Amino acid sequence: AAEIFGGGINAFSRYENGKTKPSLALVKLFKLLDRHPDLLNEVRTA
Repeated sequence: AAEIFGGGINAFSRYENGKTKPSLALVKLFKLLDRHPDLLNEVRTA
């Protein structure tokens, strides 16, 4: 995830551990990608 979205290696582990909350924009993006996984390729190439 960090490779695609940036934020560094530890960014997503901080979210998973509850140390940091992801931004609302990131939460919305993940929800969108969960509903439409075909869009992930567009995110990768952006």
